[in-house]
Amino acid sequence: MGRPEQAELGYAIGDEFPRADSPVVAGAPRADSHETVFSVLAARARSHSRTHLALTTLIGLADAAALAWAHPQLWSMAALFAAPGAYGAWGLVDRALSDRVAAGSFDTPMTNVLRIVRVVIGVAGTLAAIAAVGGIWDASLGGWRH
Repeated sequence: MGRPEQAELGYAIGDEFPRADSPVVAGAPRADSHETVFSVLAARARSHSRTHLALTTLIGLADAAALAWAHPQLWSMAALFAAPGAYGAWGLVDRALSDRVAAGSFDTPMTNVLRIVRVVIGVAGTLAAIAAVGGIWDASLGGWRH
């Protein structure tokens, strides 16, 4: 059962959220002060299965390559597909790295290579997302100067 003071403040019994008809106004959800776009994406990638990450990588990069090859003028759309492909690849490399670290391989050459590859993929995915937004902005509005 809920606490007695909850019923007095307009909370449903056994619920931690205010009732819809309550005079209590719920505040906006607070994010962790150290939370960034990158930490949220990393947490999401770490929560998905290897199969999900592999399919995301395969489909994203295949779509990006096919679109860039067939219609080079749509490079911004290709970059838009490359960004989730990089997300999936980052997740797979991060998973491999965490497996190696969990097994006790903290400072081996392969572990260091995986760390470098993870950073390179992260930078490439970020640049792909920025390029996609810039290219779509440019295509949509007919240039940067208005």
